[in-house]
Amino acid sequence: MRNKTLSILTIVFLLAVFQGLEAFAAKVPETAPSADPQNSFSFVVWGHPRGKATGEPPLHFEEILERITELKADLLIITGDAIQGMWGQKTDPAIITADWERFDAGVNRLGIPVYRIPGNHDVHNNVTRDVYLSRYPGPPYAFTFKGNRFILLDTAGIKQQGKDDQTTWEGLSQPFDDEQFGFIKDEIGRQNEYKHIFIFMHNPQPWSEPSTFWWESIHPLLRSGKTRAVFAGSPWYFKYAHMEQDGIHYILSSCLSAPQKEFFRMFPNPDEWAIHKQLDNIQYVRVEGDKYIIRTIAVGALNSPQLNWRFWDEVERRPPGWAKKFMVRFYKKFYKPGSFALLAAAFGGVCVLTGAFITVVWMRRRSRNMK
Repeated sequence: MRNKTLSILTIVFLLAVFQGLEAFAAKVPETAPSADPQNSFSFVVWGHPRGKATGEPPLHFEEILERITELKADLLIITGDAIQGMWGQKTDPAIITADWERFDAGVNRLGIPVYRIPGNHDVHNNVTRDVYLSRYPGPPYAFTFKGNRFILLDTAGIKQQGKDDQTTWEGLSQPFDDEQFGFIKDEIGRQNEYKHIFIFMHNPQPWSEPSTFWWESIHPLLRSGKTRAVFAGSPWYFKYAHMEQDGIHYILSSCLSAPQKEFFRMFPNPDEWAIHKQLDNIQYVRVEGDKYIIRTIAVGALNSPQLNWRFWDEVERRPPGWAKKFMVRFYKKFYKPGSFALLAAAFGGVCVLTGAFITVVWMRRRSRNMK
């Protein structure tokens, strides 16, 4: 009963947040022509689209494309994980290329410039990195649009070099190297040339914790400057999160396909469950000269099966408490393919040794009986 109450409160809270943001954004008409078109434009930030392992388009793909068209956005920035990328598997470059072709065919229908940065599914080994760089610019990079600067950073570690083409890289956010630090400093050092600066990355980890290199070395460069918002797209216990520090908005915004009920029953991890109780969302930003607004737009509200009580009531018909605790600990410790493979190898070794031991004992007894 307590879990159901918390779910209800979570949904009510999220609806209130989205309605509040929409009311705030309504102060500026999103699609009305500006009296000064040279200084007016809008863009959409789309985080973590991530298509399915079968290569099918991401969840809510067509709905989001329709919303971007309705908003008459001038630019689209994708903050990583546009495809599933055969993560953790032997990677076929032909399949990866086909997945990118399918995704790009959809976004190209918008007829607007599309900028992107890679996530840990887009580039996770030498093969996927090479395919990505053959199609798109590698981060960090920046561009200017109507006197505003857009800075796109690398958290996937695209310059990593695996020991072989198929080795999966570490999926978490990678440290910024000296080159990227220097790039950021150079860009912010020229901030007086621009009206606004917007920064984008895939993982929020550089700034999601209170004591990181971001707060020690990068945020002080942005403070009291032209940087208005920092966007990230990889879901990290939340699909949407926001904090404001020194007038700069830090926003996590993402979409994530919900697994089937069987997955939740197999891995009853409350941390994993919480993220699927939030609505998928994109960010709409409109700039009018020296002013700007940021609006959060929820998607998939009417076709997300996990956003109801019955779904979770059925999920929670699961093993007893002792089994749940064991499965949660097992999942947290061995969820990575490499860790699971190591565990499987160890289990296989134990089985082989046990079988050998039993065989030796059986053969000795048989030998004795034959004497």
